[in-house]
Amino acid sequence: MQHPVLQFVKEHSYAHFFEHELQGRKLYHYPPFYRLIRITCRHKEKHIAEEAANILAQGLKKDFGAFLNGPAQPVVDRVRNQYLWEILLKLPKDGALIKHCKTTIRQQAMIIQTNKLYRAVGIIPDIDPV
Repeated sequence: MQHPVLQFVKEHSYAHFFEHELQGRKLYHYPPFYRLIRITCRHKEKHIAEEAANILAQGLKKDFGAFLNGPAQPVVDRVRNQYLWEILLKLPKDGALIKHCKTTIRQQAMIIQTNKLYRAVGIIPDIDPV
């Protein structure tokens, strides 16, 4: 049996492909139905980046546990001699919830970076990453 997308291509059925993709995006909580926030923790030492990501995830879990994925290493886990760990939040389109999440991320990042061990960890949030 062929993949549905290949069938849509074969039949030149853009409308069916579009509907198929929308259903999948809604089911798995992706845009345009949800907002994504990817947070990347990076450091020159792998275990420090991982620890910082785990601490950040624990800090976010209380309010956003249902929307939290990770931390996990991305496919490309090292860039410019810095190891990367990512956390992904899939949030419903609720302005107050998103604002609260952004504030919480900033607060948690400041808490982590007050610890001397994690001061050099880069914590980079990306709203609706491409």
